[in-house]
Amino acid sequence: MADPPTIISKKLDFLAHQTRLLTTPDPLASRSWTRSNASSDNPPRRAVDDALAKLAQLLKQHARRVYPPQATRHVAEQVESLYWEDTDRKAEGIGGDGVGREVDLSEFYLPDSPTWPSDRESAALPAEAHRYAAQVARLSTLADERRVVLQRVRRLRRMQELLRPFEDSLVDAAGRESTVGVQESLLTRRGPLEKELDRMRLLLLRVTARLGAVPEGQARGGDKRVRDLLEGDEERVAKVLKDF
Repeated sequence: MADPPTIISKKLDFLAHQTRLLTTPDPLASRSWTRSNASSDNPPRRAVDDALAKLAQLLKQHARRVYPPQATRHVAEQVESLYWEDTDRKAEGIGGDGVGREVDLSEFYLPDSPTWPSDRESAALPAEAHRYAAQVARLSTLADERRVVLQRVRRLRRMQELLRPFEDSLVDAAGRESTVGVQESLLTRRGPLEKELDRMRLLLLRVTARLGAVPEGQARGGDKRVRDLLEGDEERVAKVLKDF
């Protein structure tokens, strides 16, 4: 079973047929032309045939120059391209009264007048004018609803930005993910802050035990020694805290 013809092949056949019609002279004259040019001394038949043969040759030469195969195929390809573009638009639901993808729908404008602009047309077409006014009123209502929704979306986005630091992971503008946020500083069971507090508690116990090991008599008689000892402990504590 032969394959169905393509659009290009059908258009090529059509253009070739039309080209042949344009390049083939009609040897039969019309009756009106024959009556208007009737005379007693008709030209010889051979002379007429020679003239027709020369005309056919000239028409063929003209057709080869004006309708070359490359140009015919180019026209057929253009027809096919336009056909498929129209098919795609219809498949996407975009008709003559539809909205194309190139239209910017982010801008919204209401009609200047809530009624039919022309009083004469409104009087001539009252039903159409009434429907126009109803559609404009409906459009105005939808515009108000759209405005409320956009305000709510903006408010929710601001809340999302404010709550973003509380997320477990953050994603910056460059797309990099980071786990550092407010959540890391919250006190939770077995959390990072609890571990740091445990380490700080142990450190304070060690410092308290070290300070309690100083004899009371030496503390009274050797204030300078105790002060040096305390300063040394403070330096060590500061060094440990710096490591945190």
